Order: sequence, then C-alpha cells, then structure tokens
Amino acid sequence: MTHEMMIEILKNDRCTKAEAERFIKDGTTIFENAGEFLEFINEFKEEDEERYTLDDVKNGYVADTSLVTYNNKEYYIAYVN
Repeated sequence: MTHEMMIEILKNDRCTKAEAERFIKDGTTIFENAGEFLEFINEFKEEDEERYTLDDVKNGYVADTSLVTYNNKEYYIAYVN
C-alpha cells in the first residue's frame, strides 16, 4: 500500500491530510485483512478475556480503531495516539 493511499484511507476516516501524516509517522497501521487486524487488536488480551470482534469495532467499542471503506474495499485501522 502506498503512502498516498494510506493518506486517502485516513482522510476517509475524517482525518485532515496533516493528521493522517502524523498518524502514519506515529505508527498507525492500516490492515486490508480482517483476520490480521483482529489478531493485532487482540494480541495483548489475557487468555481468559473475551476477544474483540469486527462488530465491536463497527459499534465503536474498541478504542483507537476504525473500519473505513475506500474504493469499495474495507480497511481496518489501528491508530497510535
């Protein structure tokens, strides 16, 4: 994924270009694969904790994450603030 494409995806998530640049610089990750995204956001949960689902993300229950459609494809964002 190109840098320009990452900027456009983040802009579709209501970021300005400057904000998108900062998020990318700070380490925000954009996933094209839902399974990889879920692995990433659940990586530090304890074994006995319930795992996050895509519905949790879509409903805003997972902090610093987002689901964006860009060019008719879904992208999953894990923000670093």
